[in-house]
Amino acid sequence: MATNQKLAGLIYIVSNSSISLTLKTNSVFTGRVNTANIASSAKVTIDFSSKWTLTGNTYLTSLTDADATYSNITVGTYNLFVGGAKLL
Repeated sequence: MATNQKLAGLIYIVSNSSISLTLKTNSVFTGRVNTANIASSAKVTIDFSSKWTLTGNTYLTSLTDADATYSNITVGTYNLFVGGAKLL
């Protein structure tokens, strides 16, 4: 869980592993998650005040975003997949 933090980088997950990332209270994450799409579980939760900028295609099994419009997630030229379907 990141609270009022600035994070950057690749969250690499090996096969059959899992990750749960929570961004809250004005946290900022510049990076990507599970780019090889091999994790058994990759979950991200982001509150309304936090921001995420993708730096590569990202594959999640679950995304919980307090902003239903996903305006706190910037994908640029990359894609965000959730549950196997392209979300953004």
